[in-house]
Amino acid sequence: MNAIDILIAPLQGFTDAVWRCVHACVMARYGLSLTYFAPFARVEHGVVRPRDRRDIDPAANHNVDLVPQAIFRDVKELTAIIDAFTASGYSEVNLNMGCPFPLQTRKGRGAAVVGNAALLAEVADVIDRYPDCNFSIKMRPGVNTLDEWRPAMEQINAMRLTRVIVHPRRAADGYRGGIDFDTFGEILAQCRHPLYYNGDIQTIEDFNQISERFTAAAGVMIGRGVLARPSLPVEIAAGEEWPVEARRRLWLEIFSDVSRHIIDTTVGGAHQALSRLKPRLEYVEVGVIDRKLLKALKKENNAGRFLSLIETAR
Repeated sequence: MNAIDILIAPLQGFTDAVWRCVHACVMARYGLSLTYFAPFARVEHGVVRPRDRRDIDPAANHNVDLVPQAIFRDVKELTAIIDAFTASGYSEVNLNMGCPFPLQTRKGRGAAVVGNAALLAEVADVIDRYPDCNFSIKMRPGVNTLDEWRPAMEQINAMRLTRVIVHPRRAADGYRGGIDFDTFGEILAQCRHPLYYNGDIQTIEDFNQISERFTAAAGVMIGRGVLARPSLPVEIAAGEEWPVEARRRLWLEIFSDVSRHIIDTTVGGAHQALSRLKPRLEYVEVGVIDRKLLKALKKENNAGRFLSLIETAR
């Protein structure tokens, strides 16, 4: 990689508007302006889900360079989502062709689109109908094998795309097992669009290994690694690892700000707010946050005491 281009991956229930705004604000302090991808929007009962539209509302993402993402099983769903995105003022749409969850792939969405030549042809036609909108793809090599991308690459290369992001695991593997670097290398050699690597970048060493191995890649997309270690983009940009204490302080700062906002704004009260916050504790860099604190936060059911525990740790 000749230049460092870091994209922030979408994770349902975690990289929402609140987290994006807080993280983007912190990154700006260090001179970084990152591009964030929103968790996928989908169609239910013939319309784009209201909560998905709320999450990408420009007013809720005022300081974020945001690319919304569409998941779809046919052209009708896709065009409904694109229309909703463009009506909100967005000029790029990311097409989800990588979601590994069986609930989506069994219905022909997410990673299942890669092996659907007929749908890919229709997607190309849809892209052509929106000349003022840019499109990108986030994909897996396939659902059950690592070869499903091969017959699809000619169609993907022919599409008008700004970039393609590849997570080189089968969808059937979810996030388990090793990354298939050879498959990514093959896709990199055949893809005519700027190609980004995605998958298991947890440390600056992980990034360095990817950038040294795939010098022709346009950049990387990082998801769980940034949730666990919010300083990671800054470390990569500077080429220097932060001390553990600095990483701890930044994680606590971001989690504190996100927690306070969610507790203050969640309609369902403290129980609902904490049910949104506690799963985020699973994404913590090992050995950085005190285990006693994490245990206390997971057990705490009072919102005020929950915030107090975080503030005291800071």
